[in-house]
This record gives sequence, structure tokens and C-alpha cells, in this order.
Amino acid sequence: MAETISWTLLLSAMVLELITGWHGGISIVGPIHGILTIALTIVALSLTISLKWPWSRFIKIMLASLIPIWGYVWIHREADSVINDQVARQPIRVTE
Repeated sequence: MAETISWTLLLSAMVLELITGWHGGISIVGPIHGILTIALTIVALSLTISLKWPWSRFIKIMLASLIPIWGYVWIHREADSVINDQVARQPIRVTE
């Protein structure tokens, strides 16, 4: 989520530079976004290996990071599917 926000801020800084010519936004937000992107890659790779996730999930995470809001949307979809799977596996209790 932080990477998504930082990319949105970076895109906003780029638009601000085009409109006003001020380079300060990119020089501040750019390195922060770069560090967060590297951190996302390291964490996603680490989780993929340690939790034995399918590599397709790692690829989805990396692709989701390319579109600013998609990372947020994808995380919620993934969480919903995990929750629904867990609910479906629970036994149904019948009370009288």
C-alpha cells in the first residue's frame, strides 16, 4: 500500500513539474518511491519463498505495483478470496 501511495505521489509530482517547472517534488518523492519499490520486491520474494506461494502470486504482486491503485484493489480481492475459502472449509454447526 505504501508503494502504491508513493507512486501516486510521484506521478502527481511529475504533473506538478510539467505545469510549474518545479523539480523539488520528484527529487523528494522519487528516492522514497524507489526504496519502497525495492522493499516491496524483497518482501514479496521472501514471502513467496518462505510460505511456498505459487510464483504466479509473486508475479501478480509485481504487476499490481505497476498501476497505482491496482495494488490496493488486488490486495482486497486476494484477502476476500482467502477469507471466503476459510469460511467454506469450516464445518457447519447445527443447533436445535
